[in-house]
Amino acid sequence: MRAASEPTGRLALATDCHVNLTNSSTEAYADYIVAARWWLGSAVDMGPEIPSVRPDAAISVDVLWALYETVAAQGTMLEPSQWLGERPENDSPQAHVPMSQFYLLSEQALNATSDQALGLHWGERNGGQLITLLPQLIRHAETLRQAFTNLFRFRRLVCDEPGLRLCEHDDHVTLYCSKFSGASLPVRRLLSEMSVLGVYRVALAYDPDARPEQVCFDYPAPPYHEEYTRLFNGCESFDEGFTGIIFKRELLEARIPWRDPSVHEAMYALAERRLHQLTGTATYASRVRDLLMAQPAPHRLTMQAAAGELRLSVRSLHRRLADEGTSYTRLASEASAAVAKRLILDERQSIKEAAYSMGFSDPNSFHRAFKRWTGTTPKALR
Repeated sequence: MRAASEPTGRLALATDCHVNLTNSSTEAYADYIVAARWWLGSAVDMGPEIPSVRPDAAISVDVLWALYETVAAQGTMLEPSQWLGERPENDSPQAHVPMSQFYLLSEQALNATSDQALGLHWGERNGGQLITLLPQLIRHAETLRQAFTNLFRFRRLVCDEPGLRLCEHDDHVTLYCSKFSGASLPVRRLLSEMSVLGVYRVALAYDPDARPEQVCFDYPAPPYHEEYTRLFNGCESFDEGFTGIIFKRELLEARIPWRDPSVHEAMYALAERRLHQLTGTATYASRVRDLLMAQPAPHRLTMQAAAGELRLSVRSLHRRLADEGTSYTRLASEASAAVAKRLILDERQSIKEAAYSMGFSDPNSFHRAFKRWTGTTPKALR
């Protein structure tokens, strides 16, 4: 068992930020703390800070509906309009309810089904899929690392407080799940079970043979602990200092075989728009992307020009994009991919003409760039 307060590590990843440092001495660890505070804010202190969700936090109504559907799948029928109101149209990102209401409805679900292991069965049924966008961003990410980054980046679409924190060490990774402040023990178990099993199933999507080193829960073993053994293959442990999963670091680089880069790109852009609608502020990534898309091919907007448009220095723009988990190079590639795909799908012009429109004098160079941007070829896309 690795202690929850273990400070050594190369990566601390919370919400949508990360730091990448090596701790081989006291001096290096001090540098780590300074860098972590710069990335994550002054609240970061030595050792991992386990996230906590307050009762007055807001959670997406889609999560309530996922719970309702799990209850209905067990044959227990509840009147949805009385239980959680009318479902919003078009998955409105503004449709959030207080966490305290979610706690109350979770209690009702547990009582209505008499299923003490409802959280495990919810996680088993949904496989970590809470709302429409996040499953696509997870299933079509390049690596498990990127899938987790997407979860942290867009976590506000689910809840306005962080639900997960990931700390990467020399040979292992610890993923800490939220403490649900103000919830009763049965509700805390339900939400912890759903969260941990959801994360575990995300890992299994990338590596079906993945086996955690340990699955930890900060409460005593419940009467139905055999269900934990069935779902976590005997890796579960209770009365620990935190709730979460410890697994091998190499698993972060696992790749999913059926990913579609174009789906990921489309869902990422949609998630950014919804995050903007929810927060009322545009991310720097979305603003840079808009500038790049507005610049007609074959002209390329330089990072210096983009920074000038946003009234920032190049260094400040680089730092703010890094804070949002992306880079100018990545955004430029995504914009080029979007423009190139639009040209290829226009059958009024040949692939050679599309290459010239993108500024390539050699179609073979365009073919290689297109493959690098999109993961497929112009001919295959058409």
